[in-house]
Amino acid sequence: MPSGSIPPHPFHLLRQYCPGDVEANAELGQYYNIPKHPRVHSMNSQHIGARWFRASSIGLLILTLAFGSPGCGGESASGDTVVADSAVSDDAGIGDAQASDGSIGDASAVLDAGVDASADAAVDADIDRSDEVYERSRLLEVIIDMDPGDLETLRVQRRAGLEIIAPECALPPAPYTWFSSTVTVDGEVFEDVGIRKKGFFGSVSVSKPSFKVKFDKYIDDQEFLDMKRLTLNNSRQDPSYVRQCLAYDIFRAAGIPAPRCNFAHVTLNGTDMGVYVNVESLKNPFVRRNFPNDDGSLYEGTLSDFRENWTGTIKQKTNESELDTRAIDALTAALQQPDEQLLEAVSEVIDLDQFLTFWATEIMVAHWDGYSGNTNNFHFYDDPTSGKLHFIPWGTDGTFVPPILFFEGRRPAPRSVNAASLLCRRLYLHPEGRRLYVERLSTLLDAHWDVEALQGSIEDMARVFGPGVPSNLLEGVWAGLSEVISFLGDQETRIRQELETGPVEWNVGLRDSLCQEQAGAAQGRFETTWGSWPTENTFETGNGMVSMTLYGEGLDIQSVGAAVGRNEEDRRAAQVIIPLLLRDDQLYFFSFTVPADQVVDGAEFDFSAPQNNCSFNRFDQRTRRVDGVGSCQSGVLVIERGSTQEGSPIQARFDVGVWARRR
Repeated sequence: MPSGSIPPHPFHLLRQYCPGDVEANAELGQYYNIPKHPRVHSMNSQHIGARWFRASSIGLLILTLAFGSPGCGGESASGDTVVADSAVSDDAGIGDAQASDGSIGDASAVLDAGVDASADAAVDADIDRSDEVYERSRLLEVIIDMDPGDLETLRVQRRAGLEIIAPECALPPAPYTWFSSTVTVDGEVFEDVGIRKKGFFGSVSVSKPSFKVKFDKYIDDQEFLDMKRLTLNNSRQDPSYVRQCLAYDIFRAAGIPAPRCNFAHVTLNGTDMGVYVNVESLKNPFVRRNFPNDDGSLYEGTLSDFRENWTGTIKQKTNESELDTRAIDALTAALQQPDEQLLEAVSEVIDLDQFLTFWATEIMVAHWDGYSGNTNNFHFYDDPTSGKLHFIPWGTDGTFVPPILFFEGRRPAPRSVNAASLLCRRLYLHPEGRRLYVERLSTLLDAHWDVEALQGSIEDMARVFGPGVPSNLLEGVWAGLSEVISFLGDQETRIRQELETGPVEWNVGLRDSLCQEQAGAAQGRFETTWGSWPTENTFETGNGMVSMTLYGEGLDIQSVGAAVGRNEEDRRAAQVIIPLLLRDDQLYFFSFTVPADQVVDGAEFDFSAPQNNCSFNRFDQRTRRVDGVGSCQSGVLVIERGSTQEGSPIQARFDVGVWARRR
C-alpha cells in the first residue's frame, strides 16, 4: 500500500488480544485554566471514530505488534521491566540515519546544511551513563510511593490562570511544592526522593499529573545513572505519545541541542498510571553535554519575547544566584534597529545561523506552541565560548498537527512560516532575512524530512511503549498515531507548494501584551444553597446584586445568578459561580475557588492568597465558548452564612479588583 494510503480500521484485531472496554481517552488540554461549561468540553468515541481513517498502512503494523503482546497494553502493572526487541535493527526503516540510542538522525548529517553539529562534542560516552536513562528501546519501570495526603495535595495543585501581572509583567512562582517519596526505577530503590507536579496549562491534570523527580532533593549526591532529575510528562495533549521524542530527534538531527527522550511506565501508590514520556531536564548537565563551556546562563521563555512587557516571564534556569539580563536586554535593543542595521545587530547577540535552523525546524515539525508561533516553550543559552545566544526547543507535545495562531483566534497558520515572535517577524520581513530563512527551510527538508524513516521511528517507539498502555486508552492512541502519520505524509508537499508560489506574505500584526493590570472592580452579594453547583442554569439556583466597572465603564447588568458546590476536579475545594447577564445579552461570570472545609459562617477569603482563586470570564451563548477576561489579584469573599451540608443556605458578599490584559 502506498505511503499515506488508508487501511481499514484494525480495531477488531485489538479485540482479539484485549477483550473488554475500549473507550477512548479524548480529554484535550486547554491553554487557560478557566471553568468549562458542563456540556461543551465532552468528546465521545464518535469524534475519535472520524479520525480513524487518517492513518497510513503502518498503523496496522504498529498496533498488532505493539499492543498485541501479552499483558494487553498494561491492563495490570506487574512491576516487571519491559524491554522491547531492539528498535535499532537494520530493517527498522531508519538505515544509516539511526542513532545509537534508537532515535533518528546523526548530527553529522547537518553539515550539508551548513550548520555546526557539535551537540555531543563535550561528552565522554565511557564516563556519562545517562544515555542509559534515555535508551529508546527501553521502557523504564518507575514506581512512586508517597504519603497519601501529600499525593492528594500534589494532584490538585495548579496555576490560578494566566497571571502575568504589571508592573513587572512576570509570572508568579509556580504553585507546586516538593514532597518526599520513595522511587523505584527498574528495581533500584531510592529513598527520600523529591517529587512535585509540573505543567503550565494544557498538560495539567488531576487524574494523571506530570512529575518532576529530583533524586538529590533531600539526599546529597543521590543519582540514578548519573542523572539527578527525571521529567515525566503525562502526554495529556498527545495521545499518540510519540510527538515529543520524534520532534526532538529531528531537532538534534538538524544540529540543534535538544533534550533526550524515551518512555516510562509509572505506578503511583499502587495505581497503574500508564505510559509517561521521559524527557531530559534542561539544567546544567544538559548544558555540559551540548556546549563546551557550562559557565553561561540558561534561560526559559514562557509566553516571552524580546520586547517591552514580554521579557519579565523569562526565567533564568542556571546560575540563579547571579541573575543576569544583559543578553536579553541586548537582543531586545538589537530588534529595535532599522532594517539597514538589523542583521548585523542581531548577529552580534545570537548565533544567527543556529537560530535560522532552530526556526526552520520548528516550522517543519509544526511546533506552533514554540517560540516562532506562540512565543512559548523555548530555552536559550548564553554561551561564553561563542559569546552568542543559542536557542533550544521545549514542550513539543503539540507538534505534527496543522499549525495555528493561538492568540489570534486559533486561526490556521501557513505551513511554511510562523512569525508571531518579534525576532522571527523582523527577520522574515527583512528581504535578506527572509531569503536566508527560506533557503534554510528548503535545505533542512531535503536533508531530514524522510517520511519512511520517521514512520519507522514511530513504529519502533510504539513497540516499546505499547505494552504499558492501558487497554481503555488504545483507541485514543490509535487516533493519535494516525493523526501524526497523516501529517507526515503531506507536510513537505504543503510547505513546498507555499515556497514555490511565494514565499507567503506575513501580514499578522504583533500581538498585544499579555501583561495584566487592574482593569475594573466589582462588589456584590448573592444567595444560593450548598450543592447547587454543578448545574445547567445558575440563574435558577440563586440570585444576587452586583455593580461592576470594566475598562472605565460600568456594566449594565440585568440579572445575577449563583451556584455553590464541590469543585469537580478537586473535591476538597468549593466552587462558586456568579453569572452576570447584561442587557445586551452578553454573559459573563465570576468563578471563585476556595477551601471547602472553611466555608462556615463568617469565613473570609483573601484572593491575594494562593489557595484562593478568582477569575472573570465571558461565555459566548452561540458558540458555547468560554474566554478568560481577567483574574482577581486583590479583594475578598466573605461568607456571612454558610455550611457544606447539602441544601444548606449560602449567603455571601464579595469586593474584588479585576486584572485583565492591557488594551
